[in-house]
Amino acid sequence: MGFVRAKRSHGVAGYGNTFSDADTLTASASVIGGASVSGSANYSASASGYVSRSPMTSGEYREPAIRRAAVVSTPLVTFSSPIPGGGVDVYDEGNLVLHSVRELDFRGSEVSATDLGGGRAGIFVPSLTFNPALQVRFAGGLFNGQSVAEAGYIASGLTISWASNDPVNAPITGFDSLTLGSAPIALDGGGNATNGGVYTGPVDEASAGAGLSVRLISSLGTSTLAQALSWQWRIYHGNDPSPTIDEAGILALPSTSLSGSRAGTRAFSAAAGNHKWIAYPAAYGLATRFWDTATGFDVPFEAPLSVAVTNSFGAMTSYLAYRSTFQLGGAISIRVE
Repeated sequence: MGFVRAKRSHGVAGYGNTFSDADTLTASASVIGGASVSGSANYSASASGYVSRSPMTSGEYREPAIRRAAVVSTPLVTFSSPIPGGGVDVYDEGNLVLHSVRELDFRGSEVSATDLGGGRAGIFVPSLTFNPALQVRFAGGLFNGQSVAEAGYIASGLTISWASNDPVNAPITGFDSLTLGSAPIALDGGGNATNGGVYTGPVDEASAGAGLSVRLISSLGTSTLAQALSWQWRIYHGNDPSPTIDEAGILALPSTSLSGSRAGTRAFSAAAGNHKWIAYPAAYGLATRFWDTATGFDVPFEAPLSVAVTNSFGAMTSYLAYRSTFQLGGAISIRVE
């Protein structure tokens, strides 16, 4: 980000947010938000930009954060000095751009600086933005702190957190329109405008619908954010010598994980005289390929069996159970597509 600093010269003195020497710059500046001077120099807070001034370092006034808000009503800033040649030195990323600048023009996407000789230079000045983040997690229970749960799981509540991308210049001051699915909800104790809170109440896949939505409020404007929660079925895989399988056999396969699709790599341990079995919800569609990730060669599998499976939360769905055509005794990682 570009920045501007006024270099100490011609008797300029002062510290922090104050100029105090009579020979200091006399300025009429379109700035607000923390820039103040005394003595012969003064700033008029009339526009939507702002200047933040840090303490004087090595004889220089630093202004590292000149940034433009959405609207600049009085963009031209003029500096003058009772001392001939007085002005401010303009630095961009630490490099001197112009010496003894007399004007800063905030119009457009840059600050355009003009020195006493009429030379000009542009300095990029980013706009202030409000771009907060939202995070929603299950509270309590088996999937505490996670955003993905197993199909059929009913959470006891949600932890809802948000944060401003710029808490100094654009802190979150309030929120409203908090909904889960299509229904309004309230945070325990009213929540906290700055960072959210906890919602206590049963949350299942049906009630969550499209997810949680909230409108966050700051001095720069508002932002409506949404996040969906996910319920997924398990994929099971492992070794089994049987040429067929039922619900109990699928649930007994030793490796299992939640997944939203059939695609993925399944690692099998060595087991002499066993077939490799992979079972996943029929809703994920028919597999198009099984292949060995070490060699790239296809691994033959039989047409799937259709088996109804009920999980530990009482949710039932149809599974497709695939068996390797041959007994594969060695360890292997098989990619399913």
